[in-house]
Amino acid sequence: MRAVLIATVLAIAATGAAAGEGHASTPPLVAVYLQGQHYADLALLNQARTLATSMFAEIGVRLDWKAGRPRPSHRSSLDSLYYPPGKEIVVRLAIEAPPASGDGAPAHSLPYAPSGTHVTVFYDRAVPPEGDKDAGAAFLAHILAHEIGHVLQGIARHSEAGVMKSQWSREDRVQMKNGPLHFTPYDVELILGALVTNEK
Repeated sequence: MRAVLIATVLAIAATGAAAGEGHASTPPLVAVYLQGQHYADLALLNQARTLATSMFAEIGVRLDWKAGRPRPSHRSSLDSLYYPPGKEIVVRLAIEAPPASGDGAPAHSLPYAPSGTHVTVFYDRAVPPEGDKDAGAAFLAHILAHEIGHVLQGIARHSEAGVMKSQWSREDRVQMKNGPLHFTPYDVELILGALVTNEK
């Protein structure tokens, strides 16, 4: 049932994107600029990025990971064909959460920010120093997907289940080790709807 709902949302979004263009639309491409990789276990980080990329691919969104930050002088005419306005997302890895951040959240995002750092991940909370590396990579992937999801949706909201849930339960964390959580059909609708709108 879930697969049918998401397929329907994808079909509607693709039809809307292609309307007036006379050809099939290309899945939207989002540039994700990652900063602070030197804080991370690179093998674990690469595993997390691969999983996060596949989670977005499932809903018809391509993530293009880059280092540093977007610079207008580095953008080619080809880039401008694929990156919707505002869909260059800067993700910063911070080695630890600041003392004032007492809520225990492993990351935060600024979905309304037009530029600058959109997502900050507190590496000490996202990937504990000891533990199962595969579980750590899966958790980090879900954190990345969740926060990037906020930025793409452009609003501060959560879902009752899946990737965009406000807090993951112990059962959710176990599920992450066995296979990724998913975006709800409404999450997909919001993400693709925002991307299609920004491409016009």
